[in-house]
Amino acid sequence: MPTPFEQSEPLCFLRPIFTEKDWGVPTHVDEGLLDSPDCSKLLALSMYTSVMAEIARKFRNAHVLNDDQHVKEWRVSSTEGASMPQNHLLDQHMTSLFPELDSVLRTGQPTPSRFEKQAGLDYFAHISVWNQLLTMSKQLNYDGTHATNHKYIAHQIALLYQCLNHSRGEFKPFKREIEKHFDSIKALTESCSVPMLSADQKEWLHGVTTGITELLTSLPQSMQEQVKPIKSILS
Repeated sequence: MPTPFEQSEPLCFLRPIFTEKDWGVPTHVDEGLLDSPDCSKLLALSMYTSVMAEIARKFRNAHVLNDDQHVKEWRVSSTEGASMPQNHLLDQHMTSLFPELDSVLRTGQPTPSRFEKQAGLDYFAHISVWNQLLTMSKQLNYDGTHATNHKYIAHQIALLYQCLNHSRGEFKPFKREIEKHFDSIKALTESCSVPMLSADQKEWLHGVTTGITELLTSLPQSMQEQVKPIKSILS
């Protein structure tokens, strides 16, 4: 006996479209209408490729550049699509920051003019020195308050002074301070097996290390200018 129509199984089951995860409509309100390279990733890859190009040139070994996986990634990305990273580099004037990379893109060889400024790699130098200064200042600040760490404190101050030598004018006052007090602290640490800084010396060391830390964390305009080429691209 045939099943009545009203009791038969439906031909399909209808589902509310907006309650199913797979049917959702993705929104991209905050994304650009046209694809553009990730500036941070592109900048990092440009820096890395530029360093490898410089190594290849100095050691006259093209395999260093040609066989590196990250450089291969850069070269592939630079030949794909209409919105090529190479075009983006040119539009943002980023090639002027990396003469080695610019030479590779134009000629295939890492042979830039020796007069071209390595502004991109200079950024690394500034950040590296600032990081060393901050790390050593914090460590010295801590060691100054712990008598068990005073034995090698003159050596640590000497390292801090060397790092200050690689910095710009903002740090000159701290260099002069160390020059005035270093000999007395060195003499103290060499006078006995368990030296201890005096209250005045500990206060002086605290003032110097705190001053360097505050200068680095405040990052005044004069220091911002030193990394402005990279900062303008990432901002």
